[in-house]
Amino acid sequence: MRFYKYLFLGLKGKLSSSLLRTSLGCFVVLYFLFGTGFTATFFSYLNAEVLSVQDTDGYQGKQQLLPYALHVTEEDVVSKGRKTSIFPQKKQPSFGFKDLQNEIISREAYTQKDEMREVKTYVNAGPDVDFTIDDNTPCAGAMVQFTSTVNGNTPFTYAWDFGDGNTSDLESPTHSFQTNGNDPQVYSVTLVVTDVMNLSTTVSKEVSVGKGPDIGFFSGTNSFVNCSTNSTDTDFNLELYLDSSSSSDDITSYTIDWGDGKPNETFSSFPDTGFVTHTYAIGIFSLVVSATNANGCTNEVSYDISNGSNPGGAFESSGSTTGLCFPTEALTFKIGGLWGLNPINTTYVVDFGDGNSESFTQQDLEGSAYYNSTDPSASTGFEVYHSYTRGSCSEENGEFIASLTITNDCGDTQWTIDSINILEPSKPLFELPSEIGLSLIHI
Repeated sequence: MRFYKYLFLGLKGKLSSSLLRTSLGCFVVLYFLFGTGFTATFFSYLNAEVLSVQDTDGYQGKQQLLPYALHVTEEDVVSKGRKTSIFPQKKQPSFGFKDLQNEIISREAYTQKDEMREVKTYVNAGPDVDFTIDDNTPCAGAMVQFTSTVNGNTPFTYAWDFGDGNTSDLESPTHSFQTNGNDPQVYSVTLVVTDVMNLSTTVSKEVSVGKGPDIGFFSGTNSFVNCSTNSTDTDFNLELYLDSSSSSDDITSYTIDWGDGKPNETFSSFPDTGFVTHTYAIGIFSLVVSATNANGCTNEVSYDISNGSNPGGAFESSGSTTGLCFPTEALTFKIGGLWGLNPINTTYVVDFGDGNSESFTQQDLEGSAYYNSTDPSASTGFEVYHSYTRGSCSEENGEFIASLTITNDCGDTQWTIDSINILEPSKPLFELPSEIGLSLIHI
């Protein structure tokens, strides 16, 4: 909202006139409604901006609508500082054109009294718009916050163009940028705000986006999984190599989080050998390597480290499983043995042999009352319950065979429980005709 002042000479219905150039170069004529305070409204063509006039000292006057018209000549424009008398004319307004950059051309009118009063004139030239960027040199992929500051005639509509093919209509959006190539890429971010009068203001600012480094690594054994076959030597001595073919050459620092609670390592470049070593105990770990380049941008990669052996455990049943009639009571099966020592990515599948099964994770078992967190090797049997609702007579050897399969990165181990005999009610192999009667013979 631009703010102007002009002088008003007059008393009781004698008003001055003022001209405003529109956005298309047309001068327009004001119509003043004189009363308790007073306002002015444009009657014009070519999308004139709205002008409001307010009486600053609360003058009380006779209400009267007075039209004023003035044809602007080049001489008037050039000598706009001189005083010119303007009197009411009952005719259609006439128009002139001049390139005046939205200026107010003020004229003074004279009346029989020489009272001078000041009137403030507000010219709506579109909303005042600005926006801030929380980081105008972000790294690729980083979220950037754009915050707009707008003053004017509400409500507003917002049109953001981030310069990368993405847009937003939010008041203060967030956005992340990507880059092509290794050099920083500059994007021109533009905000267009339109107010309730359909007047718009455009503001543009630049964002320079840096690219994070490309990094890649591999294990000396070509695998991040180690399966020990020696019960006395279960350590995994990892050799972590930098893959120079897929890594940037502008990296200034590396940081390695081994994921096993041991201190991180930071260095400016990889050793001349091309690799670093670390020893892992049995378990599952997340190895994270981050690198920073000359742009100050960071990238990171992660690898799952698995060190263990074929999963341990056992499969047990409690009580007899033969000669049972269906439906049975819930039978108890147990996942036993050293399951408490299995790595966290171990899974368990119990197949009851009758078409039903249940699956469990290591987290399920360790979250139960059977797990001994102080001494995992002392964990007791994890109980699983099942009721058989059909007989086993039609199965091979007239029995169900239940199984437990435990799986991890190093393979799987299976146990079975056989001789689960579930009896069915006897069925006659023949039928007697209904007309044949039976009688009891006493001997």
